[in-house]
Amino acid sequence: MSWMHTIPYLVGATAFLLLPGLVILRAAGIRGLGTFAFAIPASATVIGVFAVLAGLLNIPWGPPVYLGGAVLVALLALLGRFALAIWKTDITQAHSYDRFDTPVVSRLQTFRWGVDAPVALIYVAAVALPAFALFYRYAHGFGNVERVSQTFDNIYHLNAIRAIIDTQNGSSLTLGNLTPESQGFYPAVWHDMVSLVAMLFRLSIPAAVNITNMVIGCLVWPLSLLFFITRITGPRLLPIVLTAAVAPGFPAFPYLMVDFGVLYPNHLALAILPAALGALLQLLGMTQAESPTFWAGLLSLLAAFPGMVLAHPSTLLAFIAFILPVMVTRLWWAFVTRHDSQRRRRGFRTFLVLFALYGIFSLVAWINIRPAASSSTWPPYQTHSQAVGEVLAGTPMGLPGGLEMFILTCTGVIFLLLAKRQRWVVGMFLMGAWLYIVSSSETFGDFRSFFAGIWYNDSNRLAALLPIVSAPVVILGAEFIIRWLTKRVMQSSLYSRAAETKAPWLNNRLIVSAVFAVLLTGALGMQLQSGAMTAEQSKLNGRYYVGKDSLLLSPDERTLLDRLPGIVPADNTVLGNPWTGASLVYAISDRKTTRPHIYGKISDDAQYLLDHIEEASFNPAVCDAVRRTKTYWVLDFGGLEVHRGHHSLPGTEFLSGRAGLVLADRVGDARLYRVTACS
Repeated sequence: MSWMHTIPYLVGATAFLLLPGLVILRAAGIRGLGTFAFAIPASATVIGVFAVLAGLLNIPWGPPVYLGGAVLVALLALLGRFALAIWKTDITQAHSYDRFDTPVVSRLQTFRWGVDAPVALIYVAAVALPAFALFYRYAHGFGNVERVSQTFDNIYHLNAIRAIIDTQNGSSLTLGNLTPESQGFYPAVWHDMVSLVAMLFRLSIPAAVNITNMVIGCLVWPLSLLFFITRITGPRLLPIVLTAAVAPGFPAFPYLMVDFGVLYPNHLALAILPAALGALLQLLGMTQAESPTFWAGLLSLLAAFPGMVLAHPSTLLAFIAFILPVMVTRLWWAFVTRHDSQRRRRGFRTFLVLFALYGIFSLVAWINIRPAASSSTWPPYQTHSQAVGEVLAGTPMGLPGGLEMFILTCTGVIFLLLAKRQRWVVGMFLMGAWLYIVSSSETFGDFRSFFAGIWYNDSNRLAALLPIVSAPVVILGAEFIIRWLTKRVMQSSLYSRAAETKAPWLNNRLIVSAVFAVLLTGALGMQLQSGAMTAEQSKLNGRYYVGKDSLLLSPDERTLLDRLPGIVPADNTVLGNPWTGASLVYAISDRKTTRPHIYGKISDDAQYLLDHIEEASFNPAVCDAVRRTKTYWVLDFGGLEVHRGHHSLPGTEFLSGRAGLVLADRVGDARLYRVTACS
């Protein structure tokens, strides 16, 4: 399937994931940009919560549960609004969301979504342009919509989607390691989302994965970032345009999460995180909006937060860390104004209690929500000074380039500090920088593990957090530079002479400055798509490369898996080395395998067959296990493992010529054997 042929599926998947959340938000009274920024996050919340409820109630998971859950939540939201009206709550004031009531746009006609029509077009362009750039990078990085990432974690992610479709259970409480023996918690929202897309549109799992990831990266990320930036800057035109230029210009996110690992659940959770941060700013009254935003922030946060956390819980800890400067600043504001009125004194005392609760919850969560120390073994790879340089240049993990980001980041930090405006933005940036610097350059020990152990001490995961808190600094730095350059050009004698003699239209300084600013922003956006971005796309393409030396799945192996359903009965199980692409027989061929994940417990019969199936012709215990598990087939995909290691599993090695095993199909070096000794 070519990328052109995927467009209907992309549009369909976007509508399927966007519209239910959109209905819920409108029912709750959310208006303006927030309606769209939180639409897919709200759908993710419905998916995550109702997948758990369906699992507890033994209701089969699928599109009807998702859509029915969305309708139910929308009705509850409407009932909540009516209840507030009955209690004579001022709904109009409480829900004055995103009216964009600034001097620049206040005279424009407002349409029913609560957004001024010309401004809405600007917002559409500010999302569409980065979406196109992101789509280009994804498409060229993936190479083909049916390709799979040739990485370790992808074995689990693809088979987890098949397990959800197969068992009709998408609960995060039981997904675990994909076998009945190892059920347990695993954040399943991303997997549930892909399973719904695969079921509804009858797509292969690899195609559904790539299409869903494109919707997340090309739509959720730019919308989420735009919402976050406009909470900081207000609806000023230049920051909106700059967000469009900057959103696709960070190699560390969203691209790194579909490159390294792969970390698909993090990809979804981190795409939602900026919107959640923006909602908190509204909740605390720290935005540039002129109208009350408490209820807008609260409802938006409630819509997005469960989905974000059930996509990946580590994002909760990132949220906690990033809002610390915001909470401290808000507490300080409440303290210095506490004597202004009785209401402010009560507000200070109330927020002091909330701040204490935040501190206690944060510390408890930070200590307890983390993987085992034995899993957090990623080493540092650079010096402290190198890590600082990478943070400022926006090129973590050793990517090249970054001069433009370095200039913009430094300018943004200096501007915010000297102007004494929203210094908490710098605080959020420093928090993200601190976590990355510690993980990538600090030596092993309790200090490093306390801060970075939540993310397995893995610098890649913390590098992906940087763009979220770097973007506001970069955009404000770029705005300052562009305004400064525009002002200098407009004040130059050369410009004055040109306006007087050659081009009288240049006297309209408003239009000229706007055109000049847009041109500079466009040039910046083009520049950010070179250097580090080109290098990251090349890395991404290497992860999805398909060739005879592919670490997970070669072309021959994929061909054999694609035609295997015509050979192996649907109720049979296929044995294979889980460290090779043979483990993907479950995801791609829809046939059960003895070990769908490299880790986790499996049955005694499954383990016995992995160790002894080559003894089928003379060992009765083997045939007993074969019959109990219906494991009448064995895949031999050679000795190349996904991590280039070697794990001895005699039941999957040197099968050619073995008595009791007959070659059933072969594509190149990929072989499928039938166990005839136990028929």
